[in-house]
This record gives sequence, structure tokens and C-alpha cells, in this order.
Amino acid sequence: MLAMAWHYKSALIETIDFDKAERFFSKIELLFDERSFSFFKERFTDRLNQAYQVHPELRSENLSTQISSSTFVSLISTPPAHWPTQWRNIEHEALTVFSCWPEAWAYYQLWKLHNKYLSTSGLLSQGKAANLTNAEHAYQDELIKDISSTNAFYHTLHCDYPMTLVDAIVMVNLSTLVLEQKWYEILYSLEQSQSGAHFLLTTQTLGCDYPTLVSSAKVQGSGQANDWLYFSPFFQTKKWKNIGDPDQLTQLEQDYLIDSISPLRQQSTKQFDSMLWSNLSMPEQSCEIIRLTVSGTTAQRLFFLYLAQKRLMQQLHDAEFNIAFVIIEQPLMIQYYASLPSDVYLPLSSCQLSGSDHPTYKGVWNIARLSAEFSASNFRSYKQQTVYQMKRVRRKELNHA
Repeated sequence: MLAMAWHYKSALIETIDFDKAERFFSKIELLFDERSFSFFKERFTDRLNQAYQVHPELRSENLSTQISSSTFVSLISTPPAHWPTQWRNIEHEALTVFSCWPEAWAYYQLWKLHNKYLSTSGLLSQGKAANLTNAEHAYQDELIKDISSTNAFYHTLHCDYPMTLVDAIVMVNLSTLVLEQKWYEILYSLEQSQSGAHFLLTTQTLGCDYPTLVSSAKVQGSGQANDWLYFSPFFQTKKWKNIGDPDQLTQLEQDYLIDSISPLRQQSTKQFDSMLWSNLSMPEQSCEIIRLTVSGTTAQRLFFLYLAQKRLMQQLHDAEFNIAFVIIEQPLMIQYYASLPSDVYLPLSSCQLSGSDHPTYKGVWNIARLSAEFSASNFRSYKQQTVYQMKRVRRKELNHA
């Protein structure tokens, strides 16, 4: 869990010198003002391009892997030829405070958000955040068509101050997806966290004027399919291997979600993705779910992940979506789905991303079926099924060792 405010330390940022960070960010703001975001982006892109010239294959890796590579690390002492001395000094100063340039970039965005709300009233104390209940009825959910159109304020578990919904979602995305999970790619597309349809899971904390946001996810309709993460180049490289079961595809046909489709074993992931999309029975009732976040302690996040999935399925079902394209790395989600009937979630391709202990899966939710499964469950049964499935997998691994 990230610090409740910038001046608090947490396990996530305990190695940072706060005074140095404050001075560095103030300097960036003074020098570049409104161009600060572009400055961080352009300098990082310069460094990446420098590494690609030496090692072109790095382009197929995620950014976290790229900046950890020996190629990238070895180039730090050699700035791009067109950099003035000022830029070299700024990068050097950043790397004395932060572990890498994108980490500095992410924290700068958080610093800007904190400063924007420093004088806001309606604080959420750490004690109240720690006492959030596991009672399902205490949480509300909604699907907002465009978050940029609302002026409502929300608390998060990452800051003392209530924020507009757009800023709250950006705060959570930066704190969890970028800084904790190191999905630095999100820094290039923060605007996706500032608009469009989003699912929200919230609770009303006693003594607070605004609801507390504990989970969110972006819902992208078929009209934006050209921009879906699922179909982006990184998620269609040769590293992705098709793993779908033909019987599961047949089940989708029987549920009238897809037309007849060829087996995927002889095709690349890109070819199969294209075929699947072109054979959807009702593409206008499909969507992509990205940036699913949960906040809180480890125990709270387990509960919020369960409840967010349960409420999200119902919202998608009510909105008449029938199939959702998802990219999942979270093992607990994968193991829970594996404990359910095979037509509920279909993993179609997988890739072991560098730096990760778990495979990442591309697949689809059969929304009506998954919604029904969650509706019939509770948190206790969800945990039991997940743990039992994990033990089954572990036993199989030991038997084949």
C-alpha cells in the first residue's frame, strides 16, 4: 500500500530521500512547467532508442525488462549525442534519488497530484482505511460511461485528500500498476486513465464526505477495438503461444458468441486474434477490460479483487456485453477461473514475460457464465476454490518433476 500522503514513508518508497526528491521535482517544474510530462517522455524515448540501436531485439520486451538489460544499463554513462549538459545533469540527479528514469517520472506525476490537493479538507485517516470491512453489502459499484464528464470527488487509499474521479484513478494507476507492478508502458498513455468508461468499486467510510475508491477498471467498447491493448503489437509477437482448447471454442459457438472457427494450433497469435474478431457473432457486444486495480493491504486486496470481479461481471451483463477480452497476469484470477467450468474463461495464448514469475494470459470472459458463477459465490468459497486449484496444480508439477 502506497503512503497515505507524500510526506509519509511506506515500504514501497522507503529508500527515497524525500528532500532530494522534492528539490528535484521543483527544479523540473521550474525549468519545464507545462512541458514537464513531455520532457520525461522524450528523454526516456531517447534512451530507449539508444538501446535499440545496439540491441534491436529489446523492442519485443516490456519496458521493465528493457531498462534492466545489460545493454540499457551500460549506456547510462553515455548520453545521447544531442543532449545538452543540462539534460545529462538532470538525468544524473534523478538516478541519485530513484532507481530508474520512469520511476522518477511516475513519482513526479504523483507529486503534482498531491500538490494540487494539499489544501483540500475532508481527510481520510489511515485508521479508517485500515478498518475497511469484508462485508459485501458495504460496497457500491457503478459503470460510468465517461469519467471526464463527472465532477464528483473520491478518496483513495493512496492520499489523504479527496480528488476528482479522474485524478483519483490516475493516482491509483500510478501507485499500483506503474510503481508496484512496473508496467511503465502506462506512463506513455496516462490519458487513458482520464477518460472513457470505467467500472468503480467504492465504499462510504464513516466521517468522510466522499466515497473511497478501492477498485477500478477501464471498459473499452468495440468502437475502440483498433486501440485495444489486446490487439497491440507487443501482445501479438512470436513470443505469444496459442494454448486455446478447441472444445472451449466449440462451447462459445454453442453459446452463440462466435461463428464456426478453425483450430488455432496452426496459426500465429496475431492470425488467430484476427480470425476470432472477424468471427464474433455480435462484435458490438464485446469489450476489452484493462487497468483493473485494487488498493489496500494484502488481505484487503484479495477481497477487493474478488468483489471487483463479481460486481464488474454484473455491470457488464447489465450493459448487455456478452464477451470481454482480457490480459491477465494475476495467478489468483487464473487459478479461480481454472476451478470453474471450461466455458467460463478461455485462455487463448500465453507468454512468460521477462522479469515475471508467472505467465501472462490473453483470453476472453464469457460474461453471462462468469457472472452466474460469481453470483453463486461468496468470498469464502472463492478463496477455497482458488486455494484448492493451486494445490492441484502444485501436485501435478511435483508428479512431473
